[in-house]
Amino acid sequence: MNLLNKLACFAVALFCLNSFGNSEKPNIIVIMADDIGHECFGAYGSTQYKTPNIDALAKEGIQFNKGYSQPICTPSRVKIMTGKSNVHNYVNFGCLASTQKTFGHILKDAGYATCVGGKWQLVLREKDQEPGMDPGTMPADAGFDEHYMWQVKDRGSRYWKPTLVFNGETKTFGGDDYGPKLVTDKIIDFMERKKDQPFFVYYPMILVHSPFPTTPLSEDRNSEDHQKNFEDMVFYMDHLIGKMVTKLEDLGIRDNTLIIFLGDNGTHGSLKSKLNGSEIKGSKGNTIDYGIHVPFIANWKGKTKTQQNDDLVHVGDILPTIASLGKAEVPSDVTGKSFAPLLTGDSYEPREFMYMYYNSRPTEAKKSPKVFVQSKEWKLYSTGDLFHYAEDVYEKSPFKKGQETELASTMRHKLQEVLDQYPTEGQMIYKRPEGSPPKAAKVKKKDKKSKK
Repeated sequence: MNLLNKLACFAVALFCLNSFGNSEKPNIIVIMADDIGHECFGAYGSTQYKTPNIDALAKEGIQFNKGYSQPICTPSRVKIMTGKSNVHNYVNFGCLASTQKTFGHILKDAGYATCVGGKWQLVLREKDQEPGMDPGTMPADAGFDEHYMWQVKDRGSRYWKPTLVFNGETKTFGGDDYGPKLVTDKIIDFMERKKDQPFFVYYPMILVHSPFPTTPLSEDRNSEDHQKNFEDMVFYMDHLIGKMVTKLEDLGIRDNTLIIFLGDNGTHGSLKSKLNGSEIKGSKGNTIDYGIHVPFIANWKGKTKTQQNDDLVHVGDILPTIASLGKAEVPSDVTGKSFAPLLTGDSYEPREFMYMYYNSRPTEAKKSPKVFVQSKEWKLYSTGDLFHYAEDVYEKSPFKKGQETELASTMRHKLQEVLDQYPTEGQMIYKRPEGSPPKAAKVKKKDKKSKK
């Protein structure tokens, strides 16, 4: 065999090896939209919003009908990246403790090229730090090879004329530049460059958080109608996800790419949505169902059997799921439960209960945690309040202990047993030195809104 033949055989063998390796480790894309509940999607029954690309992912994959996140952004961001309940590792609002191992670290260690793009909000600005506070985690220190972010340290606008950080370099773009599009284009470029090896993209989207300006696809570019502009933002969010899916198809890697889509919390309280004949007021920041019940979709084309799934899943389940599929080691202290068997068609035992610890700003003296355990229909708070939330979705009528039905009493006992398995208070929350008063509450500054 001459040298050319040997080289040709070697090339074929190498190609087969690479192909086998890639089939064993799928590309993974996790997309988390900002401030949007399940009521805003056609797949979940909405006719008010246009979400054709996301609806297609649901129709061709697994649509979880009982998917949950935390009530606001940072708690969900910490939970999704670490796979742990906030009771174990939530230190401060806008902060991911620098000691934490993320799914970026885990998949990078397993041989993945890693990229994060979107909204960060996980490192404190110097003026917000106090002695002894954990400063948080920069994107480059969270296991990501590349990052394209808004709100790392400096904020600025997120939509028109955005201030973004691309791989450590901060730049304020022009008035005709739209932040979500710029970030998505960078992610698509990363996918194209890494198409021949397993890659992991985490896309915590900038959309659809307030303020509510128009989008590049809005018909009325001068609209100041927040509700209408929000509906346009939902459509543009869906448009960007459609661009990503199309790029995967063009690159020939769609069938070897798992896409997970979810929201980080409920919809903004100023917005109203119609669903199945009812008007739903956004409940972001609230622990009722509309504050935490989010779209939750997993799509692995050609691999996952399509289904409507009513099992309980939550944002903390994503890390063990993708780590399992990526042949990566899952840290022993992760509290989420992998739903990877559902994606691969293997035997799966769903969780019966979901635990939640929520304290958005634990360093503020007046803030106290809300802690509860829920089943598919019942919810018990650590205060003793028990609700049949399947029928009392706004939690107006708690069952009174000693005056409740036999079923309610049985559920109280079961849920309390789960509640008792967790610590009674957060384990890593910053505590000020005795006698040191908390800083005065800061007034939030809204993004400057450009009329387009």
